[in-house]
Amino acid sequence: MKIRIDMQGVQTPSRHRGIGRYTQHLTEAFLRIAAERHEVGLLFNAALGGIDDCIASLRRAGLAAPRSSYGPIRRTSSDNPGHQPLREAAERVMTHVLDASGADAVWLSSVMEGFHEDALAPHGSPSACMVATLYDLIPLHDAEQLGRSRARDWYLSRLEQLKRCDLLLAISSWVRDDAVARLGIAAERIAVIGAGVDPRFTPAAAGVDALSWARQRFGIDRPFVFYSGGFDERKNVPALLSAFAALPAPLREAHRLVIAGRLDGADRARLGQVARQAGLARQEVVFTGFVSDEELIGLYQACALFVFPSAQEGFGLPPLEAMACGACVLANDSSSLPEVVGAPEHLFDSAVSGAMTQAMQAALQDEDLRQRLRENGLRRAAHFSWNQVAERALAAIETRTAQVPRRRPASVMPAPAIRRAAEAAELAGTAVLPLYRVDTDSVCELLPLIRQWPGCVEWSGPWPAPGRMQAADKYRLRGYAGLTATEQPGDWRKLLEQDAVAVREAQDPSWDSAIMDHAWTRQRLMEDDIAQACAARLKDGELAQVADALDRARPRANRRWLIDVTHIAHGDLRTGVQRVVRSILGAWLRDPPDGVRIEPVMFRDGRYRHAHAYACELLGIAVPADLPGDIVGVSADEVFVGLDWSMESLPSSAPLLRRWREAGVAMHFIVHDILPVTLPEAFHAQTRASFRQWLELITTLSDVVHCVSRSTAEELSRWLATHDAREWPQIAHFLLGADPQAPRGTGELDAGLSAAMKTRPSLLMVGTLEPRKGHGLALEAFELLWSAGVDANLVIVGRQGWLVGELVSRLDRHEERGKRLFWLDNVDDDVLHAIYTQATALLAPSLGEGFGLPLIEAAQRGKPIIARALPVFREVAGDYPSYFEGRSAAQLATHITRWLIDRPRPGAHPTWFNWKESADMLARSIMQA
Repeated sequence: MKIRIDMQGVQTPSRHRGIGRYTQHLTEAFLRIAAERHEVGLLFNAALGGIDDCIASLRRAGLAAPRSSYGPIRRTSSDNPGHQPLREAAERVMTHVLDASGADAVWLSSVMEGFHEDALAPHGSPSACMVATLYDLIPLHDAEQLGRSRARDWYLSRLEQLKRCDLLLAISSWVRDDAVARLGIAAERIAVIGAGVDPRFTPAAAGVDALSWARQRFGIDRPFVFYSGGFDERKNVPALLSAFAALPAPLREAHRLVIAGRLDGADRARLGQVARQAGLARQEVVFTGFVSDEELIGLYQACALFVFPSAQEGFGLPPLEAMACGACVLANDSSSLPEVVGAPEHLFDSAVSGAMTQAMQAALQDEDLRQRLRENGLRRAAHFSWNQVAERALAAIETRTAQVPRRRPASVMPAPAIRRAAEAAELAGTAVLPLYRVDTDSVCELLPLIRQWPGCVEWSGPWPAPGRMQAADKYRLRGYAGLTATEQPGDWRKLLEQDAVAVREAQDPSWDSAIMDHAWTRQRLMEDDIAQACAARLKDGELAQVADALDRARPRANRRWLIDVTHIAHGDLRTGVQRVVRSILGAWLRDPPDGVRIEPVMFRDGRYRHAHAYACELLGIAVPADLPGDIVGVSADEVFVGLDWSMESLPSSAPLLRRWREAGVAMHFIVHDILPVTLPEAFHAQTRASFRQWLELITTLSDVVHCVSRSTAEELSRWLATHDAREWPQIAHFLLGADPQAPRGTGELDAGLSAAMKTRPSLLMVGTLEPRKGHGLALEAFELLWSAGVDANLVIVGRQGWLVGELVSRLDRHEERGKRLFWLDNVDDDVLHAIYTQATALLAPSLGEGFGLPLIEAAQRGKPIIARALPVFREVAGDYPSYFEGRSAAQLATHITRWLIDRPRPGAHPTWFNWKESADMLARSIMQA
């Protein structure tokens, strides 16, 4: 069964209150319970915030789920009459997205949202079984509060939405009974699931002085009475202030009243005035403002007494959390609160004058009573588990979904006339779709029209012979892989099926009955519905929002991976990182992962654009003139892969990527190394600052970071742990590949270099000249060797990098240059192969690496290796190299001397991969995230 949870309960301001906490905790438990049996996905409103916080919380809990979003469509709140047409359209879009998800059950986490914000409710009844969490009907208890305002009309309209739901999940028995009595909903359509308490809410560990922590964190200088929750009228917080003020003077002086929760300016001023009128001095009441879960737990553990005066609650989560933390809890004897706290000793009646003060006084003065309340509370809290709540919710959803037949889309009026190429044909008796009669002569002419206005295609005659399909159509069918592939039988039909609602051959007797459930059909119906119901009242900008939201919901034949090639597409400097980009991307373009469409993209002028030219360059083909699209638009269920080095572009592209992430695009970045933060002395100060910014951005943007080695992954984890990273992405690793040693062309070496390498042993260094690579150390070691009479060559292949000006001057002026010292800063692969062939061994004295491809390249050619004993080198090359320790030239010279004398045989090495295998490994890591 496919279940989609609409997560607006954690996106509106409710995310800072009980509804948000309830939604987040229950969703996490539900994913743990249900994901093994069902496909559970999360659906977000892209016009609202809270998405990153929700995803981060799931990540901390070790959970992940497919996510998507609808919109963004903004300015839909009900408090503004001018928003009504756009809201009507947006709610239809939401309904279409729910239908297009293919869900069997859709669970609305909070229907009563959207008066002051852009939260939405479905229009009508989507096809899936509709489930909603029912928190309370408290506004119906006081008709005066509803009045005759827009708020009343909005609230009553949302109640109608609740009444249309197939199943309501009530958070308490009191709420269920209230809904049966006030809304007339049959009791069998309401399941009581209760609430739970997060396992983190526990008493303070032995020896922990929670009160000292509260003093240091919030300046609370003595034992305190505590309240946490909201501040609307029913919460009854002014009564708590008055009750505390009425305590006997010695008791009041010995305690503080601490109030936690997000307060706006008006609420703070109102409560401050109440406190002053009650005679409370400023220092007697501490308003903490919003507190994190960790801070809330600490306050629960530290308080002398937790008091919850609320007059009406659907459940009352704060008292339960406080009891779980070992707090002494008192609560109002009202609505659902007796269900929560259990024992009558915990209750007072706030409607009785002085009752709250008397209960507080008794608890603060009687240690035996406080101990009983703590023990009762801990026993009671043990009965409330989010896993149990999730199990009850899942059982109710499974049962009800099996009982409710799937609804079909509603009929609408016929669509506008299609050009002469298409004629109207009534299908399934409920909707009108264009019918295209297509044959070999007309297919190329009609394809653009079918894409613009999807309908049903009736094919007559033979299918076109191979060779007629245009490059753009091959690209649409199979992506870049299609540009180099030979047409296959059935390709024309697959191409038509990709854009049409249905395809049949003329001799077929009928259309498939699933036409009416096809995503294109549903979108057509929704477009017509919006056109008739509200389009005429929408401004151009509003129509654009609706059109964009519908486009994001369009079905795609394959899941797209958007591969960032911003820098390499602009200029390939042949660096190690760019070699990885070329190799991985080239493998994916030629043979994409199953069900995946590879789309290289580059960031230019504030937008991501298709990198058609670079992709075709990698494939070695000309760029077809008719490839579609420039600017990249996204929909849910897509993947962004930061394969290229993006340190310069990411600060500019990050805001767009965050919007993509909120739209449901999964974010994956490749980390080749973190050397600018682990070896800062080897990099420019500006590079260090830019790299740190890049690293912080990817660790907040990413769902998963893929490191090119286990060693790099471990270094990244250690860095995150020691640098107080706000959120951690999942950290995975894969291994790089190496080109198989196929026969190569013979590169021509300089005569002097060739003669020198034939005359004496030659140690080869391969890599860009930069401080960490150890070129300076190697040169000093060889100078010691030469002065000691050791006749050997040092051959350096690599471009000049940064912070090596002095080294370059030494190389240029060295007396051994061209004799026993050689530096080649621009060689092609054939020349490099020839140098490898004549070299005696590879020398790798680097102080830090992300992987170490030259070690594999040397070993593949049977060349011995002398390498620094880096963990990553041991991971990549195993026991194959001869390892050395130390950072002095003398130590390296001694090791080289012994090696030249002993010539030890290389040891065993791990299995190495080619680039295709490496690309497949990374693809599996992305797919499994």
